[in-house]
Amino acid sequence: MFRIVFILSLVFVFTACDDDAESDSSSATDTDGVIDAAAIFADKCAGCHGATLTGGDSGPDLNGRLGKEDAELVNSIIHGDDEMPPQNVTDDEAQSLVDYIRKTLEK
Repeated sequence: MFRIVFILSLVFVFTACDDDAESDSSSATDTDGVIDAAAIFADKCAGCHGATLTGGDSGPDLNGRLGKEDAELVNSIIHGDDEMPPQNVTDDEAQSLVDYIRKTLEK
Protein backbone atom coordinates (compact mmCIF):
# COMPACT_ATOMS: atom_id res chain seq x y z
CA MET A 1 0.00 0.00 0.00
CA PHE A 2 2.81 2.37 0.89
CA ARG A 3 4.44 1.78 -2.50
CA ILE A 4 1.27 2.67 -4.38
CA VAL A 5 0.81 5.90 -2.42
CA PHE A 6 4.48 6.77 -2.91
CA ILE A 7 4.36 6.13 -6.67
CA LEU A 8 1.15 8.12 -7.07
CA SER A 9 2.70 10.97 -5.10
CA LEU A 10 5.71 11.01 -7.41
CA VAL A 11 3.50 10.99 -10.49
CA PHE A 12 1.52 13.91 -9.09
CA VAL A 13 4.65 15.91 -8.25
CA PHE A 14 6.24 15.40 -11.67
CA THR A 15 3.01 16.16 -13.48
CA ALA A 16 2.54 19.36 -11.49
CA CYS A 17 6.12 20.45 -12.20
CA ASP A 18 5.71 19.82 -15.91
CA ASP A 19 2.50 21.87 -16.06
CA ASP A 20 4.23 24.79 -14.35
CA ALA A 21 7.10 24.70 -16.83
CA GLU A 22 4.72 24.80 -19.78
CA SER A 23 2.71 27.69 -18.41
CA ASP A 24 5.85 29.70 -17.61
CA SER A 25 7.39 29.37 -21.05
CA SER A 26 4.17 29.87 -23.02
CA SER A 27 2.99 32.96 -21.12
CA ALA A 28 4.68 35.31 -23.61
CA THR A 29 3.29 33.54 -26.68
CA ASP A 30 -0.09 34.69 -27.97
CA THR A 31 -2.81 32.49 -29.42
CA ASP A 32 -1.36 32.86 -32.94
CA GLY A 33 2.00 31.52 -31.76
CA VAL A 34 3.72 34.91 -31.93
CA ILE A 35 6.43 35.19 -29.28
CA ASP A 36 6.68 38.50 -27.40
CA ALA A 37 10.45 38.59 -26.84
CA ALA A 38 10.25 42.01 -25.18
CA ALA A 39 7.91 40.58 -22.54
CA ILE A 40 10.18 37.59 -21.99
CA PHE A 41 13.20 39.89 -21.67
CA ALA A 42 11.37 42.11 -19.19
CA ASP A 43 10.31 39.07 -17.15
CA LYS A 44 13.44 36.93 -17.22
CA CYS A 45 16.42 39.08 -18.23
CA ALA A 46 16.01 42.75 -17.34
CA GLY A 47 16.43 42.12 -13.61
CA CYS A 48 20.09 41.23 -14.18
CA HIS A 49 20.94 42.79 -17.55
CA GLY A 50 18.97 46.04 -17.09
CA ALA A 51 15.97 47.28 -19.02
CA THR A 52 18.27 48.92 -21.58
CA LEU A 53 20.39 45.73 -21.99
CA THR A 54 23.49 47.62 -20.86
CA GLY A 55 24.06 45.74 -17.62
CA GLY A 56 22.52 45.69 -14.21
CA ASP A 57 23.29 44.71 -10.66
CA SER A 58 24.41 41.17 -11.48
CA GLY A 59 24.37 40.80 -15.27
CA PRO A 60 26.77 42.18 -17.86
CA ASP A 61 26.15 44.63 -20.67
CA LEU A 62 24.82 42.54 -23.56
CA ASN A 63 26.71 44.59 -26.18
CA GLY A 64 29.75 42.44 -25.46
CA ARG A 65 27.85 39.27 -26.37
CA LEU A 66 26.85 40.23 -29.91
CA GLY A 67 29.99 38.71 -31.44
CA LYS A 68 28.82 35.21 -30.54
CA GLU A 69 26.84 33.00 -32.92
CA ASP A 70 23.08 32.72 -32.39
CA ALA A 71 23.33 29.02 -31.51
CA GLU A 72 25.83 29.75 -28.73
CA LEU A 73 23.64 32.51 -27.30
CA VAL A 74 20.52 30.32 -27.46
CA ASN A 75 22.41 27.55 -25.67
CA SER A 76 23.56 29.98 -22.95
CA ILE A 77 20.01 31.22 -22.41
CA ILE A 78 18.50 27.74 -22.17
CA HIS A 79 21.28 25.91 -20.32
CA GLY A 80 23.13 28.77 -18.64
CA ASP A 81 26.86 29.30 -18.69
CA ASP A 82 29.62 30.29 -16.29
CA GLU A 83 27.95 33.62 -15.55
CA MET A 84 24.24 32.98 -16.06
CA PRO A 85 21.76 30.44 -14.68
CA PRO A 86 19.58 28.49 -17.14
CA GLN A 87 16.28 30.06 -18.12
CA ASN A 88 12.94 28.28 -18.46
CA VAL A 89 12.26 29.11 -22.12
CA THR A 90 11.72 27.09 -25.27
CA ASP A 91 14.23 26.99 -28.14
CA ASP A 92 12.00 29.33 -30.16
CA GLU A 93 11.68 31.77 -27.26
CA ALA A 94 15.44 31.76 -26.74
CA GLN A 95 16.00 32.48 -30.45
CA SER A 96 13.41 35.28 -30.26
CA LEU A 97 15.31 36.73 -27.30
CA VAL A 98 18.56 36.67 -29.28
CA ASP A 99 16.84 38.39 -32.23
CA TYR A 100 15.28 40.97 -29.88
CA ILE A 101 18.62 41.71 -28.18
CA ARG A 102 20.46 42.10 -31.52
CA LYS A 103 17.74 44.33 -32.97
CA THR A 104 17.48 46.46 -29.83
CA LEU A 105 21.23 46.99 -29.50
CA GLU A 106 21.71 47.78 -33.18
CA LYS A 107 19.50 50.90 -32.88
